[in-house]
Amino acid sequence: MPFWWGISPMSANRMSANRFQTRKRGKRNGFTLIEILIALAIFAIMSMIAYQGLSRMMRTKEHLDAQVRYWRELTLMMGRFEEDISQIVDRSWRDDGGTLQPAVRGAAGPLDRHGAQLEMVRLDGGKPVHIGYRVSNGHLDLLVWQALDQAPRTEPQVYKMMDGIQAMQVRFNDGAGQWQFAWPNAGQTQTNERLPHGIELKLVLKDGQTISRLVSLR
Repeated sequence: MPFWWGISPMSANRMSANRFQTRKRGKRNGFTLIEILIALAIFAIMSMIAYQGLSRMMRTKEHLDAQVRYWRELTLMMGRFEEDISQIVDRSWRDDGGTLQPAVRGAAGPLDRHGAQLEMVRLDGGKPVHIGYRVSNGHLDLLVWQALDQAPRTEPQVYKMMDGIQAMQVRFNDGAGQWQFAWPNAGQTQTNERLPHGIELKLVLKDGQTISRLVSLR
């Protein structure tokens, strides 16, 4: 005898409704494959956007840190230049050819084979020292000679002060208040001025900007 015999129509309807609701509830549970793929795609896109934003922030921070270091080094270098100028002493010296040179000399281009555009004698711990400044291969160098009166073929010690310098220019304020691009010059010889009244150093940076420092000697 079939199993449905003996079941009332009302009971049969309730059983069908229960099976329908079970199937309906089963369809609501979990996600379909398409829904999972869409969620993964959205997650991948959001992750990529977040990574790009973080990468841009890191690059910006690195750039700002590099700029801070560069300008800090530039400030320290200008401070060193100002100190050198303020310690200039009127003491002549002889080059490696035996020629007597003034305590301060400078020009628009290299003064000699060492390439310095500005040379001076300054006091260092009470002792006169011959130093110079030059730009070479994109950086500013400090030249230091071990003795004032040089022996033949004497070479200075070279200290790289900072990178990112394209060029340098020096000017000298004479006794008449005029700016000269070389020292000593004919006017200075006639007025018997051994030292300039002021020295200006102008640097051309790697990005084309210029920065200058003027130091008075009088």
